[in-house]
Amino acid sequence: MAHADTVRADLQQQQRQRELNDAVLAADKAHVDLGVLLFPDPTTAYTLAAALDEMPPLPTRTEIDTAAKSNNPDVRAAFEALRSANLEVTAARFAYAPDLNVNYSYGIDAPQFAIHAPDGTRNLGY
Repeated sequence: MAHADTVRADLQQQQRQRELNDAVLAADKAHVDLGVLLFPDPTTAYTLAAALDEMPPLPTRTEIDTAAKSNNPDVRAAFEALRSANLEVTAARFAYAPDLNVNYSYGIDAPQFAIHAPDGTRNLGY
């Protein structure tokens, strides 16, 4: 993998971590704002258990790979490039094999169009 791709992946991971931290902060702020609206004392503890219990389970690795192959054009292009490279390697390996040609001809070799010549010899041959 190229160094630039590694750096780009690290930067994307850091950006996603910042976005997660911002989302957690926004959720905490919304929790406090709701507590201010619902209770006279904003430090009253409460939970929203129903929302946490209804979260769908995370998809498996194979489901993520399948979705990435079918929905992401960059990943699909990468897989097709890999497939093309594998086919080029196979073609290069076949270049080491010797070529085999067979040339077979059958027909009439005579000045006249007939199975037998006037002297009785056969005109058909290969």
